[in-house]
Amino acid sequence: MDLKDAEVLVTRYADAMRAQDIDTIMSLYAAHATVEDPVGTPAREGADAIRAFYSLAMQSSIDMQRTGAVRFTGGALAFPFRATIGGGERIIEGIDVFELDETHKIVSMKAFFGPENVIVDEHGKRPPGYARRGE
Repeated sequence: MDLKDAEVLVTRYADAMRAQDIDTIMSLYAAHATVEDPVGTPAREGADAIRAFYSLAMQSSIDMQRTGAVRFTGGALAFPFRATIGGGERIIEGIDVFELDETHKIVSMKAFFGPENVIVDEHGKRPPGYARRGE
């Protein structure tokens, strides 16, 4: 795998998120993979737990866009993203990190974001004290 292949993987993932295509997302994961989204929450382990996680997440629409370059080295990649959920009810900016196996399947996905990265909350308001650069 090289950087171009890593970018294709990220594009497939983001496209599948937008299309709410759980089968395509699951095809990107190894059977024994883990998902920690966001980091600090209990990891979902194995295909059944990961499918349940995405099924729950996709109860609302998710417009996931890569917002910067993919960083790739050997068996891991990272990319910044912006996820607009439910047509704008919530917007999250974060960084996803994928660790890959020798067949280029995701064995670990970690989403890095916290309350300061939630631009709009579920009530359509910015969290208290949140200000983006330049505001």
